[in-house]
Amino acid sequence: MANEAPDLDLLKQELAAEEALLARLEKNRAVQFGPNRTQWKFGNHSPDIHESLFSGPNQAGKTSMARYLAYVHLTGEYPEGWTGPRFRFPPQCVLAGETAETVRDLFVNELLGRPEARGTGFLPAHSFDPRKDIKKLGGGVPDQVSYFRVRHHTDGVFDGYSVAYCSQYSKGWRRFQGYALNLIMIDEEPPFDVYDELSARINKTGGYLYICLTPLQGETDLYMLFERDTTGERRLLLYDIDDATHMTEKDRERLKKKYENHPLREARLHGRPVRGRGIVYPVPEEKWVIDDLDQSAMSRFWGQLIGIDIPHGAGTFAAVKGWYDKDSDILYITNEVKLENESWPVYNSRLRGLGGVSVPISYPHDANVRATDGRTARGIIEEAGLNVMHRPAGYETHDGKVSNKLWSAVEDVLDRMQTGRIKVFKSCTQLRDEIRTYRHEDGKILPQQKDHLIDALHKLAMMKEYAEVVTGDGSYAAQAVQELQEQMRNFDFFG
Repeated sequence: MANEAPDLDLLKQELAAEEALLARLEKNRAVQFGPNRTQWKFGNHSPDIHESLFSGPNQAGKTSMARYLAYVHLTGEYPEGWTGPRFRFPPQCVLAGETAETVRDLFVNELLGRPEARGTGFLPAHSFDPRKDIKKLGGGVPDQVSYFRVRHHTDGVFDGYSVAYCSQYSKGWRRFQGYALNLIMIDEEPPFDVYDELSARINKTGGYLYICLTPLQGETDLYMLFERDTTGERRLLLYDIDDATHMTEKDRERLKKKYENHPLREARLHGRPVRGRGIVYPVPEEKWVIDDLDQSAMSRFWGQLIGIDIPHGAGTFAAVKGWYDKDSDILYITNEVKLENESWPVYNSRLRGLGGVSVPISYPHDANVRATDGRTARGIIEEAGLNVMHRPAGYETHDGKVSNKLWSAVEDVLDRMQTGRIKVFKSCTQLRDEIRTYRHEDGKILPQQKDHLIDALHKLAMMKEYAEVVTGDGSYAAQAVQELQEQMRNFDFFG
């Protein structure tokens, strides 16, 4: 009996169905997301626990789990084996983060998909209509969303729309007043009064609040409230670097090595606040101190920069000068200045001696504070004809903002010490003394230390990308031009 010819139309239909299924799975990131044991434990907990704090390393999957929880609760599409809290109605939700940018980037765009590709995030494309269900917020941050709604199903039956409000907590607790909420997702630690107000929003509804954070602020009132809870309403779950099984073993070992002698090791690797007192820069000097080099022999193509710390009235003025080899990403700290209770003409004179007429000067934000005479420290430096920078020191973030957080500078300098990407001249003895005694307690820099040169170093590190190969006083590029001119004068064109 001859083989029957295949039904081509049927094969085409089956192929189209498979392609549609694959396309749907490819767009639905929640289906692809597989929580590890600790992430699953964070979400799939007893319904009697109404507030959960997930404390662990950065980039280890805490916020990814928060997005997954938002997906299952907003849609009602609970996974197999789910025994945790379950909404049998469309919940009212708040997605909260420190800034509008972080809420947009870490929650909204990850759940809905980016503006140009809505429906490719954790929420499946069939669960919302981008034209009708997303309310944009005018002005301010581009592509900012005020709220969005999601189709909710109970036992597979559509029963209405869940609503997710998108809000930043940096503007204070009052913006959360008046809501009756069922679900709250918070990324990184908010001020206690913001947490307290949000917590009150679920009192009437018996809803659920989730916080994902890395405890870089130490033993805060919020952290200790969860750690010491005896009511059974709250729960603290630690997320260790070894729990992050989506990372490779090689990556986990690399991070353990990176933070081996780090003052924030407990927080960065194990999700525990730093406890006790210790040295901030516990790196042996042989890793970052070098013999002085002849600066005239240093590369003429490296940028130069000066970082300063200023007094307000009487006090200590400090400055450090550095060279930045951008190709190797190495900072060379070559000069230091530290003066007590002098006047601004003296400080400016020393900056001029460091090459400050041409070399950019990085300054702290409080140099823009006006004194009683209406003048600012930055203005005084600029009036002296020195090359003070266009803005205060700070790291530019991915969203174009500027952050001058102290620990960002500390971690930058510490990482450079550990990896050989900062070199301090041996003659900078006062800076070396400050580094040896620079201490923290419970993850906070101790006040009233002798750390003025360190503060100046931090300002330099924050603005290293703006180091310039300059011409004029202190410029080795200018010296190169002079040498070339001398060679030309001595050249015999008619030889």
